Amino acid sequence: MATLTSRFNKIFTKNNVYLMIGLLAIFIGSWTIMYLIPSVFVGLFDTLLGNAILLLTVLLTAKYNLKVAIALAIIFVIFYQFSHLSKR
Repeated sequence: MATLTSRFNKIFTKNNVYLMIGLLAIFIGSWTIMYLIPSVFVGLFDTLLGNAILLLTVLLTAKYNLKVAIALAIIFVIFYQFSHLSKR
């Protein structure tokens, strides 16, 4: 039981809790936008300006953290494939 408590305390440190709350807020915000205003995602993946915004987001992220930028690029490619799935 003590090892479970120590693992719990290692996972839920103050910095990790802020990170989890931030990620949850981003996911909820993205979900809300995707279902309330779906044209925002269509505009991001179907226009030149939207693609430039996504590319700049990945490049600026890569400046600070390469692993996160790679994950973000993979997520954008998956969203791109889903956005063009209905057009086939």
